[in-house]
Amino acid sequence: MIANPVWDLARGGDPIRRKDLHDKYGGVRQGGISPSSNTPNIFLFADPGANAEHGYIEDRWVAPDLFEYCGEGQSGHQQVVRYNKSVREHVEDGKSLRLFFGWRGPVSYEGEFRLDPVEPYYLAFGLGRDGVERRVVVFRLRPLGFTETSVRPTSTVATADTGTFEGARGAVPVGGSAAPTSYRGANEHVVTTRDRLPFSVDPNEQDRALQAHATAQNVLAEWVLGRRLHPLSPGLDGPDFDVAWYDLSRMVVAEVKSVRPQNEIRQLRMGMGQVLDYADQLNAVPLLFVDRRPSFERWQQLAARAGVVLAWPAMLESLADEIQRY
Repeated sequence: MIANPVWDLARGGDPIRRKDLHDKYGGVRQGGISPSSNTPNIFLFADPGANAEHGYIEDRWVAPDLFEYCGEGQSGHQQVVRYNKSVREHVEDGKSLRLFFGWRGPVSYEGEFRLDPVEPYYLAFGLGRDGVERRVVVFRLRPLGFTETSVRPTSTVATADTGTFEGARGAVPVGGSAAPTSYRGANEHVVTTRDRLPFSVDPNEQDRALQAHATAQNVLAEWVLGRRLHPLSPGLDGPDFDVAWYDLSRMVVAEVKSVRPQNEIRQLRMGMGQVLDYADQLNAVPLLFVDRRPSFERWQQLAARAGVVLAWPAMLESLADEIQRY
């Protein structure tokens, strides 16, 4: 390997054999995410055929200045650890993200990218290599030099470290049937009935929305567990929240919503009303947790004025501080 090689590949240039790329610049020689310990680079290899073969959802351009790239992990829930963590922290580590099309043999250089500073990644739902549905991390990549006039300040990204719902420590409230109980994990594989009037609702779209909700709900509960606290579910006769927990002497109660462009306004309005009602009944800190960052900054401003903590998976690292400021 050449010591401190100067990067000399140009976007749109001749393909290079992956072996030759690694011989010169270092990096892991297999897999889609390839951090180099010898040069300040992380190589990302995208290939639709290889994605399907190895249990990844499709890497794709969704806009001229936005490429979505599936994270590492062929089976089971993906987490922002290991190589996924290296992508998440590439700016802090001084690493360049360099995207290539192709996995093996000749690969084509598509240029240098960086994580979107507004929404670095989101969680999606897809089949693993074993055929089992699971969560996947989808990184949102911007080509270096894209126009940033409309970019808002970045939020701290999440660790997405997960645990189990067994053995968590923390105070558990006692009382009658209205008292919250130990957390019951949401079903991320829910399938709705198909016995509906034709065209009244798209059942596949309904399933995707319910799965996104369940995924976000479990991610929040796992974050609570990661802080050595005890996530709670509603009691039989109590408010029908999604997740709650005690943080020191205060209860935090959360309503979870999945949002898409076509339903974002309705979901956020509804979620704020619901969580304020739950918080009033339980004398708790209200948290509205959505699966994607809202499209417009005004929702964060509105939530702050209403006294609601608004959060999503990519800002979990800062969520504890947001709650403490309440």
